[in-house]
Amino acid sequence: MPALLGPLVGFCLGVAFAWITLKAGDHDRGALRYRGLLVVSGFSVLVYAPVTGYFLAFAEDWAVAYWFNAGELPVAVPLLWLTLDVCAPPLGFLLAMRPDQTRTRTFLTLGSGPAIAALVLFVVSAKRLRVFGTYRQFHEDFGVNQVWGTQLGYALAWMLTALLVGAAWTAHALTRLQPPQRAMPPRERRPRPSLG
Repeated sequence: MPALLGPLVGFCLGVAFAWITLKAGDHDRGALRYRGLLVVSGFSVLVYAPVTGYFLAFAEDWAVAYWFNAGELPVAVPLLWLTLDVCAPPLGFLLAMRPDQTRTRTFLTLGSGPAIAALVLFVVSAKRLRVFGTYRQFHEDFGVNQVWGTQLGYALAWMLTALLVGAAWTAHALTRLQPPQRAMPPRERRPRPSLG
């Protein structure tokens, strides 16, 4: 996934996960908020971070759509970008699970801004994302290859599949969340009859 889209798509996924959680049943929102946050955080760390981090590590110029030379960035920038990617789904989930978010319209309002921004960035960068090479190769128009059929193309297919399967499993897990069970009061002990 292109690095520019990572935090935006992650935030939208978090909002969608919150909507799925609340549509699954009429449970106490506060009780589901923290259990759902654990599930979404697990998705973010185990699925979303590797999907977005792979391209930052192995195709950094492609990940920034050749807008700037990723090789000249300080070492901390990709790590900060990955941190944004990891934090985006849980942040979207938490903001959408606030007590004042009750209608579907509020979910659409919360998620539409990042979704539109991601769509615009993708459309603007689509031509650049079709080819694979270095920053210099892209701008000097030599040695670039079409993405499909390269290692990056195979990685894209694999990572997209992993992302879709992980998101589907997370959505399924969120629909099955139950609020925590209340502890049963201790039973009174009856005295045992004595035999003598």
